[in-house]
Amino acid sequence: MSSIAKELIILKSQTKKRSNMVVPSLTHPKRITITFSKRGTTLINNNNVKTFKFGEKGSGFKSKGEPQDFYTLRDQNLENGTMFEDPEFPADDRSLFFSQRPDRYYEWKRPHEICDNPQFFVEGYSRFDVQQGELGDCWLLAAAANLTLYNRLFLQIVPDDQEFDDKYAGIFHFRFWQYGRWVDVVIDDRLPTYNGQLIFLHSTEDNEFWSALLEKAYAK
Repeated sequence: MSSIAKELIILKSQTKKRSNMVVPSLTHPKRITITFSKRGTTLINNNNVKTFKFGEKGSGFKSKGEPQDFYTLRDQNLENGTMFEDPEFPADDRSLFFSQRPDRYYEWKRPHEICDNPQFFVEGYSRFDVQQGELGDCWLLAAAANLTLYNRLFLQIVPDDQEFDDKYAGIFHFRFWQYGRWVDVVIDDRLPTYNGQLIFLHSTEDNEFWSALLEKAYAK
């Protein structure tokens, strides 16, 4: 076992002592499952743990309309030939600032408007895919970087059933453990830019976007 892995196991045990709100999969990594299926309108993983949709009763979040189901929304947009636009997290300054006034004009762009050949992953994923932008959220970046060391947990949080080639409709989703439950958070892929460049979390590869989209989902 590497020294990094040993240190992370120690940190996990310390976290477990400090809080009762530890993700079960973190304290028992061998029990992590990454295969999710649809049982009716409910997402259940192989450990029989429910994953709530954003806005669903019990998710801890309220939505303006129906609970957001990634697969349903993606299929609807594909059928209509449209790109998903998230009404719960609009692509404007309201999603960037709470009380401050914007100091510049931010232009929201989809990845294919930022670069050629955008990809969700470029040659897999690693901690080098997590580069801090102008936002002071190094604590989130550290968590995301360490997450790449655990393949099963990474793919539970960053599902690999989405990309820019097959079934692309401008919609992505990520799963977060919050308040004792898993919540599937849906977003569109419009990202804030300045002078054509991403201003927040980004990858070292100009055409890789899983980390930037993960930060947006967490912000939502």
